[in-house]
Amino acid sequence: MTPLFAVLAPHFPPASAGGGPIRSLDAQTASIPDGTRVLVLTRDRDVGSATRLDVPSGEWTRHGDVPVFFADTTSVPALLRAFAAVRARRPDYVCLNTFFGMALSLAPRLLGRVGWWRGARIVIAPRGEFGSWALGSKAVKKKAYIAAFRLLGLHRGVIWHAAMPEEADDIRAVWGPTTRVVVDTPRSPLPATARRTPPAPAPVLRAVSYGRLTHLKGLDLVLRGLAGLPAGTRLHLDVVGPPEDAAFVAECRRLAAGLPEGITVAFTGLLDHHDVQTALSRYDVAFMGTLGESFGHALAEVLSVGCPLLVADTTPWTSAIAGGAGLVVPDVTADAWAATIARFVALDEDARLALREGAADAFERAQDDAAPHLFDRVLAADRHR
Repeated sequence: MTPLFAVLAPHFPPASAGGGPIRSLDAQTASIPDGTRVLVLTRDRDVGSATRLDVPSGEWTRHGDVPVFFADTTSVPALLRAFAAVRARRPDYVCLNTFFGMALSLAPRLLGRVGWWRGARIVIAPRGEFGSWALGSKAVKKKAYIAAFRLLGLHRGVIWHAAMPEEADDIRAVWGPTTRVVVDTPRSPLPATARRTPPAPAPVLRAVSYGRLTHLKGLDLVLRGLAGLPAGTRLHLDVVGPPEDAAFVAECRRLAAGLPEGITVAFTGLLDHHDVQTALSRYDVAFMGTLGESFGHALAEVLSVGCPLLVADTTPWTSAIAGGAGLVVPDVTADAWAATIARFVALDEDARLALREGAADAFERAQDDAAPHLFDRVLAADRHR
């Protein structure tokens, strides 16, 4: 029998507010290797939305060639019907795309423990949730969740999926050195070739912060860094991304209102993913305050248009940034951000253009990886257990 992979994910197209991970999952399911099959179970709402997507809910539909079941995961009966619909297709692998989620992670794992999936192997992609930067947020609740997961034996027999080798280390730090982990960098739906047309010079430095507006993405650090620049610095920052944490957004707006004269900030909201590259290509630099990434989809999108990055050593892209794709912020502090932004502001036009070329080169090197598909890696790991 051709192995069937059931992918359970919090969000899937046409959802878009979750950014790069949604598009990478789309690319992953659309590019499955010969000799495998796939289906998707996902929510019928976008990130942070109470309104249903324009999709059939509670029944099978298709996204391209991929069977998709959109479900109201806030309804226990609807969720159970969705699990029954997936079970009826007899998947060989059930792939969970979050660890701390309840409806599409803990619930299906508990069902698997009592035999619901008829012996299907469980694959869990924690999506950076075991990084120290992530575990430090709501630490008490997360430690209790992990302890209960271990006590119930839900970690036994799991194949873990890490986006990068660094994430594999994080997973083994939680579950032990012999934990089975496959490393597979997310499929990017972006073109293999970067855009290399710089924006026309302007008297004001055009910067962007691109990503979800949550504490872990660190916009507050960037804004506190901007507050350390001298008055008269001519810089405009566009904050692009969905406002997921209302209290955090309010704090960032307060910080933005108190910046020195000459520095302005606009909160522009969410971009349609079809417009992302065109929009990002208009900026001179991106300030990414993230406290950590398992991969960094937003960073890849910025590099794909040759836009230099300022980011701390909290992502797998550090070597690329240090190698000429931007500037590495030496610490996750406001002072470090202020000093690094000041360094970039002081660069002449030739130096900035060199960083743009370095950003485009780094992106193209990352896209030039003809690695095996995740499903092939999982099958190989299962054969050698």
